[in-house]
Amino acid sequence: MSHLSGASSPDLQVSADPIAFDDCGESGARNGKMHISRPPVQPGQIEKIIDARRLRASFFDSDLFADPAWDMLLDLYRAHLAQQRICVTSVCFGAGVPVSTALRWLNALEQRNLAKRSQDPLDGRRFFVALTDEGASAMAKYFSATKPLAI
Repeated sequence: MSHLSGASSPDLQVSADPIAFDDCGESGARNGKMHISRPPVQPGQIEKIIDARRLRASFFDSDLFADPAWDMLLDLYRAHLAQQRICVTSVCFGAGVPVSTALRWLNALEQRNLAKRSQDPLDGRRFFVALTDEGASAMAKYFSATKPLAI
């Protein structure tokens, strides 16, 4: 566990685990205190879910389980938890459908304010995709509600 130098604040509660802010308002403050807690799922657990979904193609026709929006959300949530950037090409590939189909689903996620694209400031030809705050919150709530089932 790392220690912070300087005076500690009694209003800040920090764990050694990867952090996520509780859903307690825009500022993250509840009763004058900032609460930082462990997310309902870890990036490695999301990776296992993604791997298991891909493994189905070894046993069943791959088109039987087409669910590109969910595959994209899983990939984006894994990246969000790991604090990694992910490019549009990677998200499309991870969806397991043709690029044109994946882009339509990505547009649908953007229209629902679950994901957003942003241009790479170092390479204008590349775009990154990330969950919006609303998308990250929805995924966290989903995994909190289904933790006994999904993990």
